[in-house]
Amino acid sequence: MTTLSLIKSQVMYLFKTNPKVHIDISSRSNRKHLANIPAVITAVYPNIFTARLKEDGIERNYTFQYVDLLTHTMEIKELNKLNN
Repeated sequence: MTTLSLIKSQVMYLFKTNPKVHIDISSRSNRKHLANIPAVITAVYPNIFTARLKEDGIERNYTFQYVDLLTHTMEIKELNKLNN
């Protein structure tokens, strides 16, 4: 099983068991820097997953690629707990 496949299966597991996660995003290509933002994974697809985040009192939907997790552009705190 490749690393990317493992990440996909872990995100799917979180989505099915407890979709409430905490997301950290920091990227040069991203306009925003999000740190430890509570989020809910709303859907999981073969190449992307979507999450709803509440920032500044406004709920927003974001789309993420699994590659973002692989390249450490973003981090899901609960995935780190699964890997330990």
